[in-house]
Amino acid sequence: MPRERCVHIVDDDARVRDALTLLLSTALIESRSYGSAEEYLTSNPLKKPACVLLDNQLPGMSGIELLEHIVATASGSAVIMITAYGDVPTAVLAMRAGAFDFVQKPFDAEALLTAVEEALSRANEAR
Repeated sequence: MPRERCVHIVDDDARVRDALTLLLSTALIESRSYGSAEEYLTSNPLKKPACVLLDNQLPGMSGIELLEHIVATASGSAVIMITAYGDVPTAVLAMRAGAFDFVQKPFDAEALLTAVEEALSRANEAR
């Protein structure tokens, strides 16, 4: 079975989505972008594991709430939380909720790509 190399980006800031899309494209990783948790849920039935870059601060449903929903619904998904408001309690909450990794903005591009590659491997193994 071919390995899927697609990352879902959920962030309300279009500039961040565009920057992440560009970064992922340099590693030949396809991406799909969503401006809210609700938009992501409407577009993805969560039937199979996925790799998701997820902002914590979103309009409507929060990133942590979406993370919990993804973990409960799409077993094996690998969610990397990204946030500009990173603090230890938020990071601990995200990891306890099932996040694969927690990255603070501004992020190091190389480190983020490494985390994405690891997350894609995990999601593909769960398929």
